Amino acid sequence: MKYKCIRGVVTSKGPVQAGDLVDIEGHEAKVFLAQGKIVPHHEEEIRTTAVEQIVTQTPRRGRPRGS
Repeated sequence: MKYKCIRGVVTSKGPVQAGDLVDIEGHEAKVFLAQGKIVPHHEEEIRTTAVEQIVTQTPRRGRPRGS
């Protein structure tokens, strides 16, 4: 399985820099995941969507009209 390295680490295949993709298996992957040095890498395209600006209105103070 492929993982993205988020901190520099030395694997059985050699040193890996932060941001690199590495293909490791088994116990070694579990150890680095537990240490927070790698995260699973998904081959899917990352999509971002624009969110409309949320406009909030402050409530009016005092008695409501018509009461």
